[in-house]
Amino acid sequence: MTVKGAIAELQNLMNQDDIPFYYKGSIKKVIETIQMDCRENITGEWVGHDGYYECGMCKHLYSFESKYCPNCGARMVEE
Repeated sequence: MTVKGAIAELQNLMNQDDIPFYYKGSIKKVIETIQMDCRENITGEWVGHDGYYECGMCKHLYSFESKYCPNCGARMVEE
């Protein structure tokens, strides 16, 4: 299972109606921790495409550049 897949599983679990509310807060904290850890360890770079920027890691397109990819959380570096 990938990190992205694990986060998706946790989000699905959190959205189930039969999960007690006090577990949902814990699940949310786990998701946030995983995302922060991944941002520190995964790096990529923006690739320009006719006014758009593609994340070199997940290949999503955006109309802006930022320090982190909004989709996969990769930290963007300049090479």
